[in-house]
Amino acid sequence: MLNTREIHSLTDFLRNHKAHVKRLKKTKTPEVLTVNGKAEVVVQGAVSYQRMQERLHHMETLAAIQEGMASAERGELKPAAQVLDEMRQKIDRGIEQLDRGLGIPGPEARARLRQRRSVKQREHPPN
Repeated sequence: MLNTREIHSLTDFLRNHKAHVKRLKKTKTPEVLTVNGKAEVVVQGAVSYQRMQERLHHMETLAAIQEGMASAERGELKPAAQVLDEMRQKIDRGIEQLDRGLGIPGPEARARLRQRRSVKQREHPPN
């Protein structure tokens, strides 16, 4: 939550940036900067920003775990073997498409296509 006492104009921040940076580091709380009286930018010290990002990541991870557990309780999970089989099938379909020349081939597929092309050219040389 933003501290409403830490609202300053962008002009004041630019003129007194050293004092603002010192306060940001000391308080570890963000400042709101205004332009023409409207909140436009929030500035924050790097350490407190990193801490906030870490807390957010932690909270998102916990939410994902809770969602997974709720999904399991609802019986919405698939056995690992089934998931692996489905992934293998998708990979096989992708390889088949690349073999037929569909999609944007990766380096290995391009190498296979070049190899096939050279074999075809040797078998059927141009007249």
